Amino acid sequence: MAGRAAVPEVIWSRPERTGRGPRPAYTRADIAAAAVRIADAEGLDAVTMR
Repeated sequence: MAGRAAVPEVIWSRPERTGRGPRPAYTRADIAAAAVRIADAEGLDAVTMR
């Protein structure tokens, strides 16, 4: 398949971490839901990774 760009793996398709150490305070679903709420209320430009 020469000439085709590789498609990067989407983070949402990876399994959640289930190892040692502290659990994250928020799940991916929590973060995505918060981003959608912000985008709905303030517009997509208000959504950042910070």
